[in-house]
Amino acid sequence: MTDRKTIVDALSDFKLARDALVHAGADEFAHQLQAFVKQLDGNPLCRNVISAVPSFDVEAWWSAQLAKHPQGYPQFDVLDLPTDKNQQLAILIDLARSFASGDPKQTSVDGFGSLFGKYKHSEAIAITQSLILRPLAEELTRRLRDAAALANPDIRELAGVPLSRIPKEAEVRIFLSHKWANKPMVRRFHSALQQIGFTPWLDEEAVTAGQVLHRALDDGMSESCAAVFFVTPEFRDDRWISQEVDLAVHRTIEQGDRFRIITLVFGDAEVPRPLQRYVYAKIEHELDGLREIVRALPIELGPPRWKESVTDAKKRA
Repeated sequence: MTDRKTIVDALSDFKLARDALVHAGADEFAHQLQAFVKQLDGNPLCRNVISAVPSFDVEAWWSAQLAKHPQGYPQFDVLDLPTDKNQQLAILIDLARSFASGDPKQTSVDGFGSLFGKYKHSEAIAITQSLILRPLAEELTRRLRDAAALANPDIRELAGVPLSRIPKEAEVRIFLSHKWANKPMVRRFHSALQQIGFTPWLDEEAVTAGQVLHRALDDGMSESCAAVFFVTPEFRDDRWISQEVDLAVHRTIEQGDRFRIITLVFGDAEVPRPLQRYVYAKIEHELDGLREIVRALPIELGPPRWKESVTDAKKRA
């Protein structure tokens, strides 16, 4: 598992399930717990991490905990976990799976809560989240980051980045909206953005023969974190331009700060009314436009590193 997209998607999918679980209320807790446990078995990065954990007899450990309270029904003050991190992780995973199983022979959330004197369902959920699920999520998050960094050098800089800051591959494109008359200029912007590491969306590359145009525009916008409008004297609010503006505005409403509308105004062009509510920049030179795009984007590039051609040349020397 070394493909960057696969790794980033796996990290993002885990984050969504993790955050939904640790913040779940009583009504949605059971559903979110099952979704999280499915990640343990179905997420390729989770499988890699969990398969590397040495086997541990969780059942024997659990029996030993219960045996410490021989008088009547066991009552725990603390959960006495081993000091070994791998053994701790094995226990937390086993308990999470038990809670999600629905098997009456397995420990349930309510049963676990009652061991600590928490007999209300909401109280049982709270102590389960505190003692089992949050520690499990934190430890898995740490190990997933380490595994991602080892699996792919291109992902290494993400290892120390919170999962909330790692976007999916399919949501970081930059939609370039323009009139056909300005195609040569927009191609230069497209090339420059590619050269510095971004993934711009340009209709002549993204739209294939026979594809329905409005659907292609919708797909392109949904995969983007920003829409750049090149407003020139040739820019007119015709059908397709209007649709692109509408799609961008709708995307902003959906995504909030994760999507930006970037309007570059060239010459004495008039900004279309729907775009006037957003900040726009008057551009005299194309380099100024490139700087405005990079500054306004909600994403950033990684830290500096040597080009592969440079390090390969050093190896050959």
